[in-house]
Amino acid sequence: MSKRHTSKVGKYMSMACLLFVCATVQSCRDEYYYDDREPDFLGASIYEYLEEKGNFTLFLKVIDDLEYDEVLSKTGSKTLFVADDDAFKKGIKEEWGFDSYEQLTPAHKRIILNNAMLDNAYLLELMANTAAPNEDSEPVIGRCLRQETSAAVTDTIGLFFQDELPQNNPDWEPFYEKGIRLALDGTKSTMVHFLEEQLYQNSISAEDLNIILNKKYAATVKDAFIFDKMVIDQNVTCKNGYVHQLDGLLIPPSNMAEEIRTNGETDIFSRMLDRFAVPVPARKTGTEDLTGDFNRLYHYGDDANAEQVYVKRYYTTNSNRGASGDFLTYIDINEIEHTAKGSLYFDPGWNEYKPGVNSSTTKENDMGVIFAPNDDALTTYFSKGEGQALIERFGRNVNDPFGAGLEEAIDSIPLEHIQHLVRNMMKNSFNAAVPSRFTSIMDDARDPMGVEKSHVEECIIANNGLVYVTNQVYSPARYVAVTAPVLFSDTLKIANWAIESYEYDKYLLSMGSHFSLVVPSDGCMYYYDPYYINQPDPIMYIFKFNEKATSKSAKIYAEKWTYDPVTLEPLENKGNETSTGT
Repeated sequence: MSKRHTSKVGKYMSMACLLFVCATVQSCRDEYYYDDREPDFLGASIYEYLEEKGNFTLFLKVIDDLEYDEVLSKTGSKTLFVADDDAFKKGIKEEWGFDSYEQLTPAHKRIILNNAMLDNAYLLELMANTAAPNEDSEPVIGRCLRQETSAAVTDTIGLFFQDELPQNNPDWEPFYEKGIRLALDGTKSTMVHFLEEQLYQNSISAEDLNIILNKKYAATVKDAFIFDKMVIDQNVTCKNGYVHQLDGLLIPPSNMAEEIRTNGETDIFSRMLDRFAVPVPARKTGTEDLTGDFNRLYHYGDDANAEQVYVKRYYTTNSNRGASGDFLTYIDINEIEHTAKGSLYFDPGWNEYKPGVNSSTTKENDMGVIFAPNDDALTTYFSKGEGQALIERFGRNVNDPFGAGLEEAIDSIPLEHIQHLVRNMMKNSFNAAVPSRFTSIMDDARDPMGVEKSHVEECIIANNGLVYVTNQVYSPARYVAVTAPVLFSDTLKIANWAIESYEYDKYLLSMGSHFSLVVPSDGCMYYYDPYYINQPDPIMYIFKFNEKATSKSAKIYAEKWTYDPVTLEPLENKGNETSTGT
């Protein structure tokens, strides 16, 4: 062996001996300083911190009653938004009318705790960020508007009777007397927050924020809010997560549809909206089994009293919310398939709403918006405004359209026509519809909708969007444009289908242009195929409209006939043909 190699081996042996000695010495000492103690900077557990403060006794009692004290006493990873005793008492009084803690049911307690808790440890400022979409990307800074909480869907399931169900929708009538176990949505609710970085990244001003919060605070963009509650003490570091104190008890709102139904100022609009609602049996899909979960929780071992759970869904232009499709199609409890006749731009009851079928925006980044006219505004609109023509055209009692009451008269407007009014007041992006951007909000003709800050009477922050309660009705261009007579006619359905299906409405709805529109009635839609003119049996097509079709393309079909080339009269029916496109 060469001297050089001998030297190298000797060097390695020396290093090995040194490492051995170091390892031997180390093995005689504690391996790590914090093996037998906790870092002082972590403080107490979340539970111990609330105990030490002394003024969170009611919140602690909720934790104890739900047997969650052990979880919040150990190491882990939680974020908790709490309210002190005074705020707690005020919260249950304002929300539920309760004068004492003892009036709370286990369901109320689960709502309080689970919706105030996140299953990760978050410094407040970091809640505005979303995780990197893949391992090669960086976290997305300042784009997070909503977080999924620890709440379970089963926490929201209630028993609903006639007064709480849609009144003008036959799908709900079987449940008026016996009630229905209903989840207002089958997806988890989210926590909406307004944080400095998120406001900055989306160019949302302090004025915007104060309007959204109903001018309850003189808020700045540096203030932090969970729904409409201000964070007054943040980033309390505990050994198992973080505690943030709010100035009020966090009792989360429901979805947009439910907030519109229950706020007391938008009953007529809610009635219009709920014409598109349907009870869908909660069936087992993948790992989700809402009916099974509910019965295991409330009827364990009692199969005789097991209940079917339903989900309140809305007819939308995408059949499965995030998936594309013509209409919502579902199978009811009797195994009968149903398909919508009309549809909304999005499901206002979908907790995990995200804008656009093909959008890369996630539910955390954005939410929906509805401009919901109050009852006074809609009464004026339909009794002596632009909506009066709809009542006069479709009212059940033509001589006295309001004889049965305004709400019933509005109910008589066909679903496929009233949908245009409701759609016009639904916008798919909160970030694009804050008050400072009202002038850029467009109607169905892509013209300015005319929203002004003075039109907003109240803002309601729902878990899936923002509801602007307005003193104005924003009528769609379809009701007054050159296409309006086609839209409202019973004999121009084929022409109306063609205008909408081939997107001629994008041109014909323009209020800055003038058109002369000539359309054939449904009874005149004949086509004599020139290819067969010189054949012994020339062919003609008679186009028909199928009211019961389950897709746009199937709405129109053509009867194929031979015909007399002299009289042009149809002779023999050769069957039907339908379109395979839209």
